[in-house]
Amino acid sequence: MAPKFETEAVDEFERRFGRETAWKRACDLMIAYFTQLQSEMLFPEVAALGLDAAVRYQRGELSMNYLMEARLAAWRYLRDQKAIAVQRTPEQHLVQALSLLLYRGPGPGESFDDSGDVILSLWDRAHGFDRNPDGIAALVTKYFAV
Repeated sequence: MAPKFETEAVDEFERRFGRETAWKRACDLMIAYFTQLQSEMLFPEVAALGLDAAVRYQRGELSMNYLMEARLAAWRYLRDQKAIAVQRTPEQHLVQALSLLLYRGPGPGESFDDSGDVILSLWDRAHGFDRNPDGIAALVTKYFAV
């Protein structure tokens, strides 16, 4: 079982600066986390392509449609791998966690209510592939200081 992870700093940041700014910060945090992780472990091709799409989308180089295609590719990979929750491989956990970056943002019609929810979900999923996901907490401190 994963240790408890607190999102108060993210929630406070979102209250002060708004949902859109907090979502951009959450994406920046996730990109930093996955970029560091990519230097430490081999990513499945679909995860590497998803990270590239997220980075390029953040820079304004790709449209939302391309981001959605990357997200669908991640879910097809999981479906084709027959990745079920209790028997996922570390690679499958990684692809699922990285797919969090491939959403438009929190709110109506999306899977997350706010940026804290998506970072908490990343934290929970990271325990399936990262032996020491405490780096996420350090990134929250860095990216969401008020």
